[in-house]
Amino acid sequence: MELALRKYQEDGVIQCRHRFAEGHRSVLYVLPTGGGKTFIFCYITYQAMMKGNRIAILVHRQELIDQTSQSLNRLGVEHGIVSAGREIDCRHQVQVCSVQTLVRRLHKIPDDFFDLLVIDEAHHACAGSWYKTIDYFKSAKVLGVTATPQRLDGKGLREQFSAMVCGPQMSHLTDHGYLSPTRIFAPPTEIDTSVMRKRMGEYKWEDVEEQTTTKKFVGDAVTHYKRYL
Repeated sequence: MELALRKYQEDGVIQCRHRFAEGHRSVLYVLPTGGGKTFIFCYITYQAMMKGNRIAILVHRQELIDQTSQSLNRLGVEHGIVSAGREIDCRHQVQVCSVQTLVRRLHKIPDDFFDLLVIDEAHHACAGSWYKTIDYFKSAKVLGVTATPQRLDGKGLREQFSAMVCGPQMSHLTDHGYLSPTRIFAPPTEIDTSVMRKRMGEYKWEDVEEQTTTKKFVGDAVTHYKRYL
C-alpha cells in the first residue's frame, strides 16, 4: 500500500528508525497536537507488520482505541482489539490494547510475543500499568509518541526512553499551513500566583487547579466564551 507522508512526518519516521538502528531499545517521538501522531505510528505499525513483526499499540482510553482502530482500518491494517469484554485474538499481528486490560492478561501472552510496543500518550509510560507492561515484554522495541514529553508530577521519562526525536514546533506547522492559526482569549480574572508553588519551573498542578476552578473564574470564562462564540 502506498501511503503519503508529509515531509516532516517522513523525517520523523526516518529519525526514529535511525535511533533504533543505533541500538536504542526505546525511542520517544514528540510532535504537537494536530501534527498527525496517530497517522505516523499507524504508518510505522504498517511497515513493521509488513516485515513480519507483531505490534501492540497501547492506549489508555476507549476513544483512543476507537481512533487508532479507525486509522488502521483506513490503512488496510487488520488488527485485534484487547479491551474489557473482548477475548484476545492472537491471529492478528497488530493488536490495539487498553493498557489496563492488557496488564491483567499478561500471564496469557508469552513475554516474547510482541516485537514492537507503540505507546500513545507516552508521558504516562512511567505509571504502574504501563511500566509493568513494558517491563514484561523485555525483548520488544518501544516507540512512544506524545505532544507533552513531561509529567505533571515532575517525574522524567528517561527511565523508559533512551532517545528522543523532536518534530517541528506548533509555530512551524501553523506557518506552513498544517495547522490553523489560533486566537486566544483569556478571562481577566487575576490568579494569585504568590500562593502557588512550583515544581521543576512550573506551577504545581494542584495549585493551578485550586486557583482556576473557583466559581468566579469559571463563570467569567463562560461569559467570555459566549461573547466571542
